[in-house]
Amino acid sequence: MDSTELLQFDEDGPMPGQIAKENQMSGKKVKQCSEKENKYEEMVRKMKVPDLALMISVPYKLDEWFLASVLGKGKYSKIYRGRSHPNGLWHAVKVENSQRKASYASHEVSILRTIMYPKEVPHIPKPLAYVKTPSISYFAMTLLGRNISDLKLESPEQRFPSGTMSRIGLQVLHALKSIHEKGIIHRNIKPSKLMMGHEEDVKRWRLVHVIGFGFARQWAYNQDKSDPTKMHPRPLRKKVRFRGSLKFSSPNAHLGCDLSRRDDLWSLLFTLIDLNGSLPWAGERDHSILAKKKLNPEIVLADMPQSFDKVMKHLIELKPWERPDYYMFFNVLRTLMFESGQIPECKYIFESEDLTYEELRIRKKEEWEEITGTFFEKDFIEINGPEKCLRKKKEWKTPNLDEFVSARDLVIDEEMKEYRKLPAEREDYEKKKKRDVKYMAKIEREKDRTKLLYEFKPTNGEEKYEHRRAANQLRADHDLKREKEKIFGGKKKKEGEYMACESLRERGEKHKNEKEENIPIGEHLDIKKRSLAYREMLNTGEEMKFEGSPPIDDASLDQDGP
Repeated sequence: MDSTELLQFDEDGPMPGQIAKENQMSGKKVKQCSEKENKYEEMVRKMKVPDLALMISVPYKLDEWFLASVLGKGKYSKIYRGRSHPNGLWHAVKVENSQRKASYASHEVSILRTIMYPKEVPHIPKPLAYVKTPSISYFAMTLLGRNISDLKLESPEQRFPSGTMSRIGLQVLHALKSIHEKGIIHRNIKPSKLMMGHEEDVKRWRLVHVIGFGFARQWAYNQDKSDPTKMHPRPLRKKVRFRGSLKFSSPNAHLGCDLSRRDDLWSLLFTLIDLNGSLPWAGERDHSILAKKKLNPEIVLADMPQSFDKVMKHLIELKPWERPDYYMFFNVLRTLMFESGQIPECKYIFESEDLTYEELRIRKKEEWEEITGTFFEKDFIEINGPEKCLRKKKEWKTPNLDEFVSARDLVIDEEMKEYRKLPAEREDYEKKKKRDVKYMAKIEREKDRTKLLYEFKPTNGEEKYEHRRAANQLRADHDLKREKEKIFGGKKKKEGEYMACESLRERGEKHKNEKEENIPIGEHLDIKKRSLAYREMLNTGEEMKFEGSPPIDDASLDQDGP
């Protein structure tokens, strides 16, 4: 695929039908699969296949790449330190199983190629090659150094001082603005997705890089390839699944909103708070609690400088496609860096030595180091408001936290329709659910007892007696159930639900005036007498005779069933 081609991506990878469209454009004849073949492919797709990408043991030769060591491991992929045979340069090689339904590797490569065209972004690793085989798929990219999350744990008190934190924030802010203007949002910013450059790479070794574009999405696209700045936002979606990390995701993600540029800055704010110490909601997994805590400035900014108050206020007021004020965020971080007595050339907390004179001489000044902040102030794509969006402005209202729709409920939409209501209605739903579970358990017990009664064949006298006793007990229970249904009106009103709709007195008074039924009020006393007689029968071993159901004789026990 030509690097100049800008693709549109869905949240889980390239949009469906893209491959078929390319084949149609190229004139290829694609064989249509029969219904039987489609069912077979679906069955194979659902089968658990061994993840070959995670089974590779180093050293290993993969085509023209020599994999020497493991750099990291994800849920579906592994990253190796590899060297290509032709030129002998070391790169990071990311390998994943190509038999999975969604290919994160191809999606990530497409995102990276879109970001790198027409001008490279210094804080993003450069993709070099992508290969897909029937078993695995892999791609090579720029080899980077240590992880920011690991460096924080090795620092004194497991936190970064203001000078290091502010310079990391400035570089990540520069990277986010750059990818936003290419029409991409990251949706998963956190310390583990930030890496320093490799120590042997002269150009990148002190730069902070953003990695992990598996959850990235194209929020705006370009219809005119001759002018990359003419971008148009994709329409907002009303129903989206949760994307990102519970700890660092935007509060809008917990509320089930479509994510945009503002949400990457929310994640950056939470990342800076974590680098400064820890997040106050660490370990919390409930979406409603997380959303309320993340929108409370007193909780979020408890240990942060006061200058971050206006940053959070601005993020709360932003609408989905409104342009964030990158320049204001830049001024807050730049002021914090100067107040801590640091400049971009100073060493980080995790570095042992200052830069030498030779390193300072060959060092290139980056855009984020400019005091004026011209890059952060300019708006290159000019998307700021609803004038270019396809959704109405009234749909941009911030959801009410007391009546919000949780993103977790959206995933299991069919099962939790009644649960996504006010607290009082949720309590009724829980009670009804428990009542249904108890009733279904009772039905299962009756089925098991009936099955045992009819399948069991007694052989001696003692077993015949126990069998006859169990049969009479079963008949007595059925008769009692019929009598109760006459008095309480307890017939099933809904499937799987048993409700006694009226009290005994109301039901008795109702039947007192109905001559057709002619059921006296005190008939429930007869039921109690019958139950007492039944208990005596169990103690004495005698048979209990009912008018509605004849007793079981001994001759029927010798046959296949009663």
